[in-house]
Amino acid sequence: MMHQTQTQAVQTMTTQRVLRALIILESPDAAYRLVTCHADVVRLRSQTKQQDYLLLVKRQRLVVTTMHSGQIVLLNQVKQAKFQRLSDRRIGITIFCTTGQKVYEEVTLY
Repeated sequence: MMHQTQTQAVQTMTTQRVLRALIILESPDAAYRLVTCHADVVRLRSQTKQQDYLLLVKRQRLVVTTMHSGQIVLLNQVKQAKFQRLSDRRIGITIFCTTGQKVYEEVTLY
């Protein structure tokens, strides 16, 4: 029972980390618009900066990166992420952590 409680606590912490990381995508300040969504990469367009970004896993990190340079690290210890377009403004993200946890979240872009 103690092992199960510890496992649930780790899963909860992982889910909270993912939620905090994905808040940046839902920020009205960035005003990201979904351009394309593939299983391994999402292309976004910032309506405030008129710039394109990619959401992908790079070197075991979930990052938002520009086409030319610079990146924002959203989450570390990511083995893989799978993306799914749910609508014009919503994407489903399944994150596979290097620690073995798997987290699914839906993100709404504004």
